[in-house]
This record gives sequence, structure tokens and C-alpha cells, in this order.
Amino acid sequence: MEIHLDLIEPNPMRISCESEIDNLADSLSSTGQLSPIRVRPNPKKETEYQIIFGNRRLAAAKKLGWKTISAEVVQADEAQTLIMAFSENGERKDFSDYEKALLIERIHETTKKTYVEIAELIGKSPAYVSQHVAMLTLFTSSVASTEERTRVLNSLSEKHARILAKKQDMADRWNTAKLVLKANLSPRELEKMNARSNLSKNLNTKIANRKEIERVITNSVRGLPAKDMRPFFNLTSSSSFTMFSRFPPYDRLNLQMSSEHVNKTLHSLESVAAQIDELEIRMRGHFAYATYYVTHNISLHGERVKTRTRATVILEHEDQWRMVHAHYSAADPASLTEAFLRQSVTR
Repeated sequence: MEIHLDLIEPNPMRISCESEIDNLADSLSSTGQLSPIRVRPNPKKETEYQIIFGNRRLAAAKKLGWKTISAEVVQADEAQTLIMAFSENGERKDFSDYEKALLIERIHETTKKTYVEIAELIGKSPAYVSQHVAMLTLFTSSVASTEERTRVLNSLSEKHARILAKKQDMADRWNTAKLVLKANLSPRELEKMNARSNLSKNLNTKIANRKEIERVITNSVRGLPAKDMRPFFNLTSSSSFTMFSRFPPYDRLNLQMSSEHVNKTLHSLESVAAQIDELEIRMRGHFAYATYYVTHNISLHGERVKTRTRATVILEHEDQWRMVHAHYSAADPASLTEAFLRQSVTR
């Protein structure tokens, strides 16, 4: 039937740019209306209608100044209307993935059905439904205005959104989305760009971690000349540190035992200096281990001794990189051990 345009309520969820309406208006002007739009009686206003399918044609007809438009009138409740709208619009090239997401969510809110049940209703897989709905939370309201977010989302595909969602930083996610539109990047191109970005970020993180671990190892011997081991123990894990010393006892020492043992040994020396060399670091996630040598110059009971210690240290990233285990052994067992024995005999 022919229905007056003023009696048809358009679909507020349907997103169309002005150029689309202009193009369709030109088509309607030259060829006329080839197929009717679909409406249902407006449940809130007698003698009026709500559109189900054909929102763009309705907008183009209004732009042309038409008074009426050809429409098919069907009886449908809210849920049937939404499902019908999805089925009619689903395969249209100009029906964006974001609009599909909005319509799926509207069906969910109206019917109270699960997304799995909705997938069956619209003839799609559960993954299809969940991946589209995820677009609705891709950006927070803080990144831009509602209008700008809608414009960007309406121009992205669901595949773009999935790749962008891997970015944890919201500002980075938003800026990358705008770059996608500006450069007209395909999902594959975006994936490659994202992989390069992650590689660079991982490399920078790895370099930063390595520098931090080097700082921990270097600072662990900083207090030796002053016989102050607080710099060392400030870099250990307070909950799980253990140590094997190169001097008796050779038992596994906890944090308190390590502190007592190291301070006792250190204060038995007249002077001590240390230098770290051949440091090697390996990292695996939140853990790292370092191997290195410590060259000590020690004054013991009037005797100058130079000795090298092998060190293996395991670190864990807590609030920062901290040592959770340290193992020390003599690279040249005789020198320092003999000096300690001579000191014991003398005493």
C-alpha cells in the first residue's frame, strides 16, 4: 500500500552517511521505487507505522520530497521485527558489522535470550554473534565523542575490531583505528602492522628489563667496600629468597640466615672491593637468571688476596626485578679458602 512518509517512524539504529542517501535518491529519481519497504503497525500510535526494512529508501524519498512510499505491511512483535530486520539487512554490503552488533544486542535485550540462542535464531554461529557484539565495547567513552566513535566503528569490520582489541592501551587502540580508516588498511595489513608494533614493543621491553636486571646485579655488590649489605638485601624477595654460599655452612640459607651469614663473613675481613664481569642474562616471562663472575680484592689478617667467585642468580619480577635465589661458588677455590684457614689457625 502507499503510505504517507510522515506516518512512518524510521529506525534510529540504522546508520547511513549522507552520500549513500544522495546516491539512492538519484536512483529513485531516475528509475522510481522498484521494491516496497517493509513496515509494521506502530504499537504505540494508531494509524502509524514503524519501519522494518528500507530505512535508506525512506530517507531518500524524504530528500526527494515524496509524499508517499510503497510499503508492505506485516504483523510482527518487537522480537520478530528485529530478527526480520537482521535477516533482510544481513547480506547487504552497506550494512556494517557495527550495525549488525547493535541489532544483535537489541535482540538480546528485547528477547532476554542468550547469545547462543540468538545465533540459532538468526542462522549464525555463536562465534559470529560474540565477535560482533565485542565491537560494542571496543572503545570507552573517554576516547572520543559518541558521534566520532560511531563513525569510526561503522567504518571498521569485525575482523579489524578483533585485531584492535589485542591492544591493551585504549589510546593506542583508538589512534590505530583512525589510522586504519585514513590509510584504508585491510585486516591483513593491520595484522602485519600490529605484529611489527608488538615486536618492537617486546624488544623495547626486553631491553628495559635487561637494563633493570643489570642494575640489580651491579647494585648487589655496591655496599661491599663499606661492609653494608643493605643494598644487596633490598634487592631480594622478602617472601622467598634463598642462597647457597661459597663458605660453610653449605646448607640452603633463607633470607634471615643469609643476612647473618654474609654480614658475619664480611665483617671478618679488613677490607673488600668487588667487580662484576662476564655477565650473561636469560629471561623467560616473569623470571630471569644471570650468571657472572665477581672478582674480589680482599685484605684479610694483613694479607692481600685476589679471588674470583662464580655466581648464578635467579630473579622474579614482583613490583620490580628481585633476586629469589643466589648461588655462589669459588672459581679459584684455593686462594680465599686458604687465607681463611690461615686466619683461623692464627687465631
